[in-house]
Amino acid sequence: MQKRFQHRFTLPAIITLLVLAILGSIFGFYQMTQTTTYPENNSAKVMGVLIDQNRGYVDFDSLSQADVDFVYLRSTQGKSYFDDRYLENRDRIQGTTMDYGTVQYFSDQSTALEQFNYFEDKVGTKTGRLPVLIVPAVETRSASYLKSLNQFAEMLIAKGEQIVLSGIKLADRSYFTNQNIYYMTAKAQLKPTDKNYLFWRYTTDGRVGHMDGMDDLTMYAFVGSQASYDRFLGKE
Repeated sequence: MQKRFQHRFTLPAIITLLVLAILGSIFGFYQMTQTTTYPENNSAKVMGVLIDQNRGYVDFDSLSQADVDFVYLRSTQGKSYFDDRYLENRDRIQGTTMDYGTVQYFSDQSTALEQFNYFEDKVGTKTGRLPVLIVPAVETRSASYLKSLNQFAEMLIAKGEQIVLSGIKLADRSYFTNQNIYYMTAKAQLKPTDKNYLFWRYTTDGRVGHMDGMDDLTMYAFVGSQASYDRFLGKE
């Protein structure tokens, strides 16, 4: 009879361990959803996010206290789209410690001049301390499209703006020769030959911890130290 009961505690122990494992997994997942998404190598010192009208009302004061140093605000695309919350977000973010910049999505459905005039009309001169970020609004970039994109960038530079281009292949950089044009990379590691990269877009599915509505974010990191970031923006 003794042999019959020697394992009577085995099943309850297994069940207890399974319950603890499940609870631990749930807690770990909860913690993950409540923490800010950092770059994998965690070397970034200066981080930022992209904000557009789909984000709704954004508490910029809370955002500025959550390891976010800068924000890019979506503005125009082509000659007819303007983000409904750009002006409101631009006004409110200036009451925080964060830097901000303006994003333009460059279309292939209108000319560089048409897009420049629309950008000027809607955004004006208050584009922020950061360089204007231009994002191609098309996947396939022909030579004529890249030339038009360069014309748009040159028009902004002529009025005193600095430019950051996103999504430009190294082979296509010959279309852009102005020294006031910088680039954004999606690569985790840059080679010594990768010149003029200013920002790293390290995720398009990030989040800012402990803030409602701050998930599925496009997030950026400055390529360099806090000191070099401050120096670039003329804070020193």
